[in-house]
Amino acid sequence: MIDKIPAAMELDFRRSLPELRRDPKTGPRPASLPPGYGREKLVALPRDSRWVYVYWEMAPAKLTRILAEAAAAQPELHLALAETRKPVKELRCSLEAGCAWIEALPGETFFVELGLAGFGRPFTVLLRSEAFRLPWGDELRERTRPSLELPEELRRFKPPSPGSGPPRED
Repeated sequence: MIDKIPAAMELDFRRSLPELRRDPKTGPRPASLPPGYGREKLVALPRDSRWVYVYWEMAPAKLTRILAEAAAAQPELHLALAETRKPVKELRCSLEAGCAWIEALPGETFFVELGLAGFGRPFTVLLRSEAFRLPWGDELRERTRPSLELPEELRRFKPPSPGSGPPRED
C-alpha cells in the first residue's frame, strides 16, 4: 500500500486550468424578460394523472392578425385522443393568456390543439402539441385493486349490542 504520493506525480490543478477572469465582461441586462421569443409552439405538460398544463406562444404580429380577422370565432383548446384523433374535451380560452389547465382521464395518450371555433364553421387549428400519455394515478390504482376479504376471525366478530357494555357510573 502506498502511503504517500511522490511529489513528481502530484498534479497542481491550478496550473492545468485556464486562467479565469474575476470580472467577466457582460452586456447590459434587459429590463425584463420578453413576453415571447417569436417561435410558434404549443406545449402540453402533464402535472399528474389528471391535470395537464398547456402553454402556447405565437408571434405578436400573427396574434394581432388572428384576433382582427377572427372577430366572430372563439379561441378554443381541444384535448384529443391520439388514437382516434377526436376531441374528448373542448375548452374556451384567451389567446393572449398563453396558458391553461385541462383536466383529463388518466392512462390515455392525448394531444392538444389550439384553434378557432365559430358557429357553423369547422374548427381551424392554429397550433398542435406533441402526443403525451397521462400516467395512472394512485387514486385510480386503489379503485382498480380487487377488494380484500376480511380474515375469518374478523368476519365472526359481532359488535356488542347497545346496553351490554360495562355499567355506567352516573
